[in-house]
Amino acid sequence: MKKLFASILLFVGVNLFAISVSVDKSEYKPYERVAVTLTQMPGDAGDWMGIFPKGSSNAWENVLAWKYDGEVFDGTYELDGVLKGEYEVRVFLNYSFTLVAKADFVVTEVVYNTSVTTTKDRFLPNEPISIILENMPGNSGDWVGIFPKNSSNAWANVLTWKYDGEVVDGTYELDSLLKGDYEVRVFLHYSYTLLAKKPFTVEDIVYDTVVTTTKDEFFAGEKIGITLTQMPGNSGDWVGIFAKDSSNAWENALAWKYDGEVVDGTYELDGMQEGEYEVRVFLNNTLNLLSSSSFIVIEQPIITTIKTNKDSYDNGEKITITFHNMLGNQRDWIGVFKVGDISSFENAYHFDWTYGVASSEIEFSGLQEGEYEVRAFFNNSFDEKAVYQFTVIEKLLSPIIFEDAEGGISDEWIHVLGSFSPRHDRRGTLVLTPEWIHNGGDSYTNKSEYHLPMHNSIHTILEMDMGGLENYLLPVYYGRENRRGNMPHFTVAVYVKTKKGKRVLAWDSFFNHENIPAFKVDYGGEHIWLYYPSPVEHVRGWQFDQKDVWRHFRVDLKRALKQLEPDNELIYVEKFMATGGFLDNIKLSSH
Repeated sequence: MKKLFASILLFVGVNLFAISVSVDKSEYKPYERVAVTLTQMPGDAGDWMGIFPKGSSNAWENVLAWKYDGEVFDGTYELDGVLKGEYEVRVFLNYSFTLVAKADFVVTEVVYNTSVTTTKDRFLPNEPISIILENMPGNSGDWVGIFPKNSSNAWANVLTWKYDGEVVDGTYELDSLLKGDYEVRVFLHYSYTLLAKKPFTVEDIVYDTVVTTTKDEFFAGEKIGITLTQMPGNSGDWVGIFAKDSSNAWENALAWKYDGEVVDGTYELDGMQEGEYEVRVFLNNTLNLLSSSSFIVIEQPIITTIKTNKDSYDNGEKITITFHNMLGNQRDWIGVFKVGDISSFENAYHFDWTYGVASSEIEFSGLQEGEYEVRAFFNNSFDEKAVYQFTVIEKLLSPIIFEDAEGGISDEWIHVLGSFSPRHDRRGTLVLTPEWIHNGGDSYTNKSEYHLPMHNSIHTILEMDMGGLENYLLPVYYGRENRRGNMPHFTVAVYVKTKKGKRVLAWDSFFNHENIPAFKVDYGGEHIWLYYPSPVEHVRGWQFDQKDVWRHFRVDLKRALKQLEPDNELIYVEKFMATGGFLDNIKLSSH
């Protein structure tokens, strides 16, 4: 690119203007960005400026930093900083090397008082290395790394580092290391110029920590009493309960104390279900085991009951669940499932932790018609301890209107994208303006997007009227002649929660025009879109539909979801989305 730019410059002439260039100060630090102000620039796309060593020729190979982007106009700009020396900012016109203005400045050497320390001189294997930086220069390219002691500063010797544009004064943690002698070293702005260093060691330490349980056998759900002696006293020391023979992986910890106060003393941890366990003590935010002790948990007779306050409910009606004789564990829980569904968090239509309460009530609402069971579970398990069945029957409910555009539009609208906010037409219509941009070739993008919250789990039929404003003139140009009343392609959609996660259901009559059937696109993460031909024409004008015609849009969201995902179920409608349209009477119905 640099060579191509130089070749272009050789063949272009120069015009003379009363141009001036200045810098914001005469002296800079190494790598400090240089603020340059230009005045009386002609504004040609080929105008450019660059930093040169003072006394050097205008040859392109002498340019150390430059701005050549077609936008070198009057104004103030920043150029990349340079090393110690004398320099000039030089201004050239229209792809030439003919100098029209220049400004001198110098970069002087700076004495840095940067310091780096470690929070301690000796660390354990697998313990993060905590460092403290002070008096950092503040350059985006400053960096810090850990090297074997007495090794060179070559990048190949860097064992762990922080090099993210935010190496400033503060305390940071770098990755843990194996046993050995090391140095943490701080360097200046994308260089190997050493600013400070600090040696430290990683070695094993022998501790005499002992953990015991207050007895060898506990009842299911009973608090586990433990006693600790000879603790190291670190704020990150911790203790946890694990199934016997399980590894020390964090996900295997069933209960724990990890609060900065795990010192000598006796404590209680959450009760367990029947089984064999170990209580294990670990060192300072690591999985380095200091001590362990085995115990068992035996089942005690307990009859857990659960029941709803009625056997039959209308859809959406409040449901009260009463439970008795739970374990009293923080992770005991109650879940509501369709009859026949496997017990899992994914299949639960509603669930609540009991948070240690053995007997109480839970209230919730929002179930659609169907046969359900409420189930009780102990300690984050899927082992059903009690089950009670109930029914939700379908009841005709009045539609919920979210936008009728009478006397104005809803203040719930969220203008997500585009240049034009939602508008109200005096004829009682909502106007959402599509804003199509040309990407080149046959590619276009509608950059408008509007959201309207709905938050409903009972009404699952989406309805609206699409018009139909013959004389309305959109604020963007669509159509060569007689463009009043024109409405180009737009999409309407709903964001929903399903048993398989979040989905977006979207309709566009473009798919009708191209004979494209419903299809599904997984954009990654929770961004799964289901696309459908529309039941009505969206476009007005261009011979697609008459400009004064209103069409009624109506889709069954549950049925649409089943069309592309037969094994999925709709749970909740979060919000409505549109990218344009003359719209009215946007509502959700139950039938």
